[in-house]
Amino acid sequence: MLAALLGTHGFGLPAGLAVVRDPSAEWAAGAEALIAALPPALSWQHAGSTAVPGLPAKPICDLVGLAPTEQVLAELVAPLEALGFLALGEFGIPGRSFFRLRREGVDYAHLHTYVTGHPDAESVLAFRDALRRDTALRDAYAATKFAALAAHPQSRDAYTAAKAPFIRNQLQRGR
Repeated sequence: MLAALLGTHGFGLPAGLAVVRDPSAEWAAGAEALIAALPPALSWQHAGSTAVPGLPAKPICDLVGLAPTEQVLAELVAPLEALGFLALGEFGIPGRSFFRLRREGVDYAHLHTYVTGHPDAESVLAFRDALRRDTALRDAYAATKFAALAAHPQSRDAYTAAKAPFIRNQLQRGR
């Protein structure tokens, strides 16, 4: 159900592939529709490149969910699994609970959940906000994405690793 909903808004990418698509006005509507379907125990925000108007992105809906306590995060696992998300634990980031929505080999959404105040959540949202405010930064990030894609078109992990230094540099600069 959620995969089909997100698919109508332009989300969906074969697992593992690196693809960057032109920005779509549909992405914001798809994120809002997904947020409306999720448990309201968390404060959900559209994050990642699809949350930045004018920024090319891989068509996967990334949401950040903030919970008041660890207990609320723990209680969220079963309801999200019932909606079709796979719980993947911290998935490399201490303090995060990561969930993926994948149907028939296509990824549609990633949920990154944290207790409010977690530094990684704050960094992700600050970077998103900086990209929304600063068109030069947005364009530089787009160029970085296309260079990473050209170098690693068949590996999303390698694509992600190739653009990581740009993101780290911006975070160190306070963006």
